Amino acid sequence: MEFQIRVLGPVELRAGEHVSALGSTKERTVLAALAWDAGSGVSVDRLVDRVWDEEPPGKPRDALYAYVSRIRRALFAVAGPAAPVIERRTHTYILRADRTAVDLHRYVDLVDRAHAVAHRGEGGEALRLLRQARALRRGEPLAGLPGRWPADVRAAMDEKDVDAAVLEAGIALRMGRFADLAPRLTALAAEHPTNETLVELLAVVLYRTGRAVEAAEKLHHYLGRLVREFGTVPGERLQAVQRGVLGRTLPADLPGPAPGAAAEPADPRPERTGGLPRAIELVGRAAEMRRLTAAFDTPREGADPVVLVAVDGMPGVGKTSLAVHAAHRLRDRYPDGCLFMDLRGGADGGAMSTDDALAELLQQSGVPAARLPQHPEALAAAWHTVMADRRVIVVLDNAAGADQVRRLLPWGSPSLVILTSRHRLTEIPGVRPVTLDVMPPRDAVAMFRRRVGPERAPDTDTTARIVRLCGFLPLAIELVASRFLARPAWSAAELVDTLTRAGSSRVPQIRDGHRDLGRAFEVSYRPLTPLQQMVFRRLGSHPGPETGPHAAAALSGLSVEDTDRALEGLLACHLLEEPTAHRYRLHDLLRDYAQGLAAAEDGPRETRAGVERLVDFYLATADLADRQAYPFRCRIDVDAPRPAPAPWGSRGDPSRWLVTEGPNLLAALAWSGANRPAGDTALLAHVLAGFLDTEGYLTTADTVLRRAVSHWRDTGDRAAYACVLLDLSVVSIHGGRYDDASDAARSALEVARALGDPAIEAEALHQLGISLWPSGRYAQAVACHRAALELRADGPGLQQARSLNGLGIVLLERGDHEGALAVFLDALGKFREVGDQRGEWRTLNNVGEIHAALGDFARADTAYRQALALARHVGSRVDCATLQMNLARTLAATGRPDESLALYEEVLPVLRSVGDRRTEAIALHGLGRTLQSTGRFDESITRHKAALAVAREIGAVHEEAETLRDLGIAEHRVGLLGEAGAHLRESLAIAERIQAPAEETATLLALADLRGDEGRPREAEALRARVRALQAKHRLPGA
Repeated sequence: MEFQIRVLGPVELRAGEHVSALGSTKERTVLAALAWDAGSGVSVDRLVDRVWDEEPPGKPRDALYAYVSRIRRALFAVAGPAAPVIERRTHTYILRADRTAVDLHRYVDLVDRAHAVAHRGEGGEALRLLRQARALRRGEPLAGLPGRWPADVRAAMDEKDVDAAVLEAGIALRMGRFADLAPRLTALAAEHPTNETLVELLAVVLYRTGRAVEAAEKLHHYLGRLVREFGTVPGERLQAVQRGVLGRTLPADLPGPAPGAAAEPADPRPERTGGLPRAIELVGRAAEMRRLTAAFDTPREGADPVVLVAVDGMPGVGKTSLAVHAAHRLRDRYPDGCLFMDLRGGADGGAMSTDDALAELLQQSGVPAARLPQHPEALAAAWHTVMADRRVIVVLDNAAGADQVRRLLPWGSPSLVILTSRHRLTEIPGVRPVTLDVMPPRDAVAMFRRRVGPERAPDTDTTARIVRLCGFLPLAIELVASRFLARPAWSAAELVDTLTRAGSSRVPQIRDGHRDLGRAFEVSYRPLTPLQQMVFRRLGSHPGPETGPHAAAALSGLSVEDTDRALEGLLACHLLEEPTAHRYRLHDLLRDYAQGLAAAEDGPRETRAGVERLVDFYLATADLADRQAYPFRCRIDVDAPRPAPAPWGSRGDPSRWLVTEGPNLLAALAWSGANRPAGDTALLAHVLAGFLDTEGYLTTADTVLRRAVSHWRDTGDRAAYACVLLDLSVVSIHGGRYDDASDAARSALEVARALGDPAIEAEALHQLGISLWPSGRYAQAVACHRAALELRADGPGLQQARSLNGLGIVLLERGDHEGALAVFLDALGKFREVGDQRGEWRTLNNVGEIHAALGDFARADTAYRQALALARHVGSRVDCATLQMNLARTLAATGRPDESLALYEEVLPVLRSVGDRRTEAIALHGLGRTLQSTGRFDESITRHKAALAVAREIGAVHEEAETLRDLGIAEHRVGLLGEAGAHLRESLAIAERIQAPAEETATLLALADLRGDEGRPREAEALRARVRALQAKHRLPGA
């Protein structure tokens, strides 16, 4: 029974009639990646790259291990003890399989053998081998697998398939066996219209089978496409075939290719290289090359025949390298030569004049210096005349701007012009911009390792740190690699230490013996206006990762309008990036350079004054946004001028502004803590508390709010002290620290009553009620919410709605579904009345919880989806994750477990990233229940135990009781009856203690089922009797 790993089609394992298609897409990709190198080691890094491209998961090695484990099981299931093994060695996996067991390797081997026997004149044997090879193809290789590596494999196999087809056709033509070649050659020629050998063979086959007219039509079609679409003059051999077909002389004068011979390339046409630098090996940049070559692959209808591409980007990003590499790659399409001109747009002596450039280009094109016109207009006319009918690549490097190059563009010529510039040249008509960014990390690592060579190359992690310190900028990587090579006594650790020891002055360390990065940056900085230079220096002192125009104005001390104009100037020369509309950031090394300039030109006092203005701007603007986004909070007044108008405008969303500015607000908070008085930082922490809680920055919020509590407790401002205690209570609740939350709320309550402040007192009661119910203190929680509701009876409807919603949650947890629903509907009406969509979605979610608890999952699904639609507009990613988690439960309950599992797995990383432990426990529990419903009890038990650990850690007793019950049920199903009984009894004890009758009945029923299976029917019936009594007493479903 022959074992096969089949990748020439859908990836699968086969032994005889036993076939396994494996599980997930990633599983199949891992198997294919190992099979590609069957018998040889594949590094983990390479496997990760093949499976996930440049976007691996958080723990790719763990994920890889899991996939390999499943593949091992699949191999054994198909082939039994004789199955190939996958060995794991240090950072390497090896598939110990004979390469002939992989259909792809067998295919390649058969084609190579066919070439060999064809060269020996054994045409029949070669055709037999090629037929065997073709029989292995079951469709597209690696069918259905997405990603860059599978696409590369498909491209490689496509080339091999064309190679096989050309060989087979050549042999068949010599042997007169060409009757069935036409369909395959027709399909291949359509897929590869630039492959002249395929087109030639197709024409010859058609001609020899009596279809001369069709052969002529095919030749006319393909030769036309080569000229019209690809700008390529057909080779002399293909033109000769066309003449032979039209003249009916082909059989005698032009036989097909000799057996086994590769197609001979057309004779190269004489060309001028015009100073084009030598071809360089380019690392990465495949996407950019595709964008560049797309300029002539997709000509614009009605446009000038000249193709203009402008490569722009920040200093040192590799514009010239890309342009030169592209010119060398495309030379075959432009047979009249390549011209290269450095326009010196950033040189010390100034940019080259247009007239000098025209004279140099004409001389490169073969015009003697003595015959050059003297008048500028005549120079331009001569250039256009020379270029009129030529197909040339012209590289105009380092252009100072559009004005310098306009007269250099050979309008009307069928040529390609590649411009490079630090400036955007979009004002040139018809130009197609290709903007270069810094290198992807993997390509940056590869570039450094290739530059220093295998003897000096550090390990991957160290190299990754070095290129990160270089900002993934090609010039910086080149300079650091060159410096490293020039210092053979240096270790990689010494190099890293040199780059990091410089602190904020990293740019001066990025140099070699002749060049330095600061000089490259200076070339772009020096031509700026004084205003632009000042704004650039100020941006370097921004503590956050990016900025908007209002914040930049605060830093610079200018108006928003003047700052915006300066920012546009910096964008134009790539000293600034705009990742999204009106959001600006400096590359790390440009930030470092700007900081050095500020230290030298402005001094610390002026620089600090700019950051002080920025932090004051964030304080005042965040306070304004917070009052609109979270109007229910108890507040401390902020004595700072409000921005006019607000950065989000009259129709904007202040919540979105807070989210967008989030990283900057956190950075401002950290800077304030290190540089300003404690009271300033405490006030900023209070202003940001609602945002920090909603967006899940719980650890940061807890730290800064505890400091704020200490500050106001010590200064004696009792009202401010109560407000930050309430902020701390809210954050502690969402962090699962319920005792801390209730302590803070009680302290705030005492202060509020001493102050006689009913608003703070009501809010303290509200937060106290929320902090009590997760630990099962339902009666106390209900009392708190009712007391808060009484205090708010004559107050704003928004606060009444919040108290009603809090009360409804406790009633729901106690199993009073009817009472909870009435309260929620009352709250929902009030939220809608005041237009509070945040409160509306929260209440709709709670309504969905009631319907789910009652088993009405259709209504639950409707409520959750309505809530999710609102949360996507006004909520945070954590809010949306919570709602998606609830939706996952309804999907599982309505027979869609796969969708449910996918949704749970999607939301868990979000919940973990923000530290929302209670919701994480709920999600893990739901995931376990869904796995249980599909019969995957072992996996279910693992998830339940994880949920139980989280619930116990934070003291969430309701979640603990639920999880214990479902853990016991899963253990019952796999025969762990002792463990199941212990966990069910523990769940029942908690449910009784916290007075949760719905939980009691569910656990009693699970215990009854267990007792029945243990052969204890009387105990089982007694337990069911207790269930009926509880259902009747509390009017629960089933009564």
